[in-house]
Amino acid sequence: MQVLGQMFRLAADDEHRLVSRGLVPQIRKLEEPAPRKGIVNDNQFVEIMANLPEWARPAITAISITGWRVNAVLSRRRSDVDEETGFLVLNRESSKNRTEYKWPLVGDMGDLVREQLAQIQRDELTLRRVIPWLFHHNVKRIPYETLRNSRRRATRAAGYPGKLMHDFRPTAATRMDSTPGISISVAMSLLGHKTDIMFRRYLQKHAMIGSLKPPRAWRIGRRSFQGTERHQTR
Repeated sequence: MQVLGQMFRLAADDEHRLVSRGLVPQIRKLEEPAPRKGIVNDNQFVEIMANLPEWARPAITAISITGWRVNAVLSRRRSDVDEETGFLVLNRESSKNRTEYKWPLVGDMGDLVREQLAQIQRDELTLRRVIPWLFHHNVKRIPYETLRNSRRRATRAAGYPGKLMHDFRPTAATRMDSTPGISISVAMSLLGHKTDIMFRRYLQKHAMIGSLKPPRAWRIGRRSFQGTERHQTR
């Protein structure tokens, strides 16, 4: 609808004059639904993790830390780990908004990725198979539905049946917003938001967070994210 409205406005402007301005229809934009008010605090996360199968825990941890969309995490290959610059790269083809963005391999996320790489090397020696995926299950990429179903069973077992996978995204956004040393522009680049309006739609009231502390990298402060914006725009 937005494109159709823009087409009519261009046709009626002073440069083109293809139609009379009086004939330009008034196209009402559909109202966007209110953003979901979901958050996963530390205590809830620990209880959910305890009920997950071992193979699912690294991927869920990465989703929780980064706030990246599920498929963005599950589609990461070992080759997306840029150890030279110290970033986990999400390429344009795998990004919902077709924008490349990166997460610095420091703190908890850095430890997780390094542990995954070491475990993959051990698995390859044991299974005598090449494993290209950073997060895998039985050598293969983890299907979205498989991870979603495992997480759903875990949330029910933990007593939080209403928690959704998407709740990790507003949780990460709110956590970044409440962490000193992380600017909105850096948070937007890490989450892949192009506008601050979209970023703010994900923010929850800080009072809702409860016992939600940032990952170790965030507690280090601004130093951990030096150069993040510069790398995102390359």
